[in-house]
Amino acid sequence: MVRPRTEVELALTYGGKTQRFTRADGEVALGRAFENHISIPVRHVSRRHAKIVWQANGPVLVNLSANGCRVRFDDDGGNAQLCSESMALHGKGVIVLASVSGQSPTGDDTVKFSVGSK
Repeated sequence: MVRPRTEVELALTYGGKTQRFTRADGEVALGRAFENHISIPVRHVSRRHAKIVWQANGPVLVNLSANGCRVRFDDDGGNAQLCSESMALHGKGVIVLASVSGQSPTGDDTVKFSVGSK
């Protein structure tokens, strides 16, 4: 018996709005510019701050900004990991853009993510 292949889905939540993406949607852009998939109107966020690309095992966050970004995975005790170039996303957590400490004081530059099967 051949099992149907499950599709990986990425859910991104910002400003109370959740958007869902799959490999078929292609690259997902995050940044201050309005034309990004996730537009984050915060001064210290770059116009095109980061993108999420799809690789064989799922979504990968790619940092595009000198201001950097960090990722906190829920299953990692809340420790923020620096994403200097790229980082595979899995499970649930948050992406913090342009925060040196990995803790945004206001949460304005924080995007929640969840990776799962569709």
